[in-house]
Amino acid sequence: AETGREMPLFSPGTNGQKLQLWLTEDFRLKAVVNDQTFTSTKAIEPGAFCQVGVSINQQDSILMFYCDDKIIGKDNKLSALYYGTGPLIFGRTNETNRNKSQYYEGRMMETRLWYRAMDVGLFRTYGLQRLTGYEKDLVDYYPMNEGSGDYVIDHTQGANAKLIGASWAMPHGMSLRLEKVDKGLELTQDALN
Repeated sequence: AETGREMPLFSPGTNGQKLQLWLTEDFRLKAVVNDQTFTSTKAIEPGAFCQVGVSINQQDSILMFYCDDKIIGKDNKLSALYYGTGPLIFGRTNETNRNKSQYYEGRMMETRLWYRAMDVGLFRTYGLQRLTGYEKDLVDYYPMNEGSGDYVIDHTQGANAKLIGASWAMPHGMSLRLEKVDKGLELTQDALN
């Protein structure tokens, strides 16, 4: 979304610890970990659809940014570990006073939260496929494909998320998922009218 301002994508925790993922006004990813700020070296193409992520390897103090399966930034100066607790918040900052919160404006599709740091190999393995919800170290998985209602369903532990100030964006067309074992689909002339 081109808004000319920074927008928060992910912002969990309310116990004084801070972990936030942002999209900057120049389409870079920005992570805030407690009192440190990191920004990706490469930008995401404006208007493009890609899967973005931040991975924090607390053991080696390395933070990496991803766009699809490519690293777009890396920093090894993480000085403090993140031990936050509290609700997961997508598309809003986690200020206690909501009048001070900042909001994401645009479309968001699917979120995944893992217990382990994701390297390029794991991002390639899991990044571009649908998950079952039973993958090793997967904490939360929100496909966000309900299309209606007030909740997005977590396909791992059932920690469903309530939509507040958001609405479903329905696609302009129709899509059909075909598996390799399918015999295809034949439409009659009446179906196209």
